[in-house]
Order: sequence, then C-alpha cells, then structure tokens
Amino acid sequence: MILTLFRFVILSTSYLIPNYLTTVQNLRSLQVGEVLVWIAVPQFLISPLIAKVLTHINPRIVLAFGVALVGVACMMATNLTSDWQTDDFLPSQILQAVGQSSLLIAMLLFFVRHLRPADALTFGAVLQTARLFGAELGNGFMQTFVRVSEQRQSYLLGLHVQSGGGMVTHRLAEVASALVGRSVGEADASARSADLLAQSVRVQANVLATIDGFYAVAFAVLVMLCTLTLLREPPE
Repeated sequence: MILTLFRFVILSTSYLIPNYLTTVQNLRSLQVGEVLVWIAVPQFLISPLIAKVLTHINPRIVLAFGVALVGVACMMATNLTSDWQTDDFLPSQILQAVGQSSLLIAMLLFFVRHLRPADALTFGAVLQTARLFGAELGNGFMQTFVRVSEQRQSYLLGLHVQSGGGMVTHRLAEVASALVGRSVGEADASARSADLLAQSVRVQANVLATIDGFYAVAFAVLVMLCTLTLLREPPE
C-alpha cells in the first residue's frame, strides 16, 4: 500500500506541473523539462548520504521524514497563481526530490529487512505489481480529477461573470476600447474582448483545478503517514 501510494504521489505531481505549464503558460515540453529535472538531479547527490544515514537511524523515521517532505512540497505548490513560471516551482521540487529519495531508499531497506530468501520471488512480483498499479492509478485518477475540477471551477467562476453585470460590462468596455485600434470595427473589438474574458475564466479555472490536485496529493501523503504507524520492526 505504501509503495502504491508512493507511485501515485510522484506520478500525480509529474502530471500536475506539466499540465499547468502547458495549459496556462503555453510552454513547450523542453521548457517544462527544466523544472522537472530538478526532481531527478538532486537524487543522485543525496542518495548516498541517505544510505549512510540509514546505517544509524531506524528506516521508519527516515521513511516518515521523506513522506513529510513530499507533503510539505505539495502544500507549497498550493500557493500557485496564474503568474507562476518554471522557476517558481523549483523550491517545492527540490524539497520533493529530497523527500522522494529518503522515502524510496528507506522503504526498500525496510522491506528487505523483512524479506526471507524463500520469499524473494514473491517480493519482486508484489513490488512490480504495486509500482505499476500506483503509476496507473496516479495518471488515471489525476487526469480525471483535474478535468472534473476544472469544469466545476469554471462553472463556479462563471456564476460571478454575468452578462449585463456592472463589473463585467466595465471590463468588456475597457478591453474593447484598447483593442478597437487593432480590430475591424467596434463589433470585432467587443467580440475579442468577450473572448479574452472567457480565456481569463478558463485560466483561473485551470489554476484552481491544479491547486485542488495538489491538495488531493497532500491527502494521499497523509494516508501514507497514517499507514507508516502500522509498520513493525523485522523479526529477529
């Protein structure tokens, strides 16, 4: 269950950030990779250090520490706004990289200490099954969750954007006056103004849906922390 949730968490976050950057900021895949690489690179540097620490500290403590760091990284990402670019994700991604490394190395060490030679083949099969199941669960769930959340947020935001409303009319008039010099008449400027307002609603709905996604991942992290309390020391 812990391994499945671990894969769910890392696959969910690796979907949320690229989806936001491509949908809201219109970035290319290469630009998105500039932030995701910061999840991978620090792990090469800190993994030997974590392995050294595990020779002196109970793996369950390091495991809980890693889970907590991932949760903190997700909560940092809930401060997301439509102005965030790749650099704004770096603090949370570096923190998540440390948490993931601590979590994974401590988890594998803890599992191996419980492993008997006769169960090695079964252990490998269970490990691979949990890994694949968590990955598919993370991708499938988060894609559906963000899509439904975006639709819900768009509807709720749309309730405050009513045709004929004072603030809406004022906004449309201001934008139309700025576009009239670059449009074919006032009618075209008004239509472009309405399109820009609708686009603003879509952007904010996507931002709020992404934040909801990070809250969902944080909840999965909380479930992991609760599950860790069930772990026991390996038999002598």
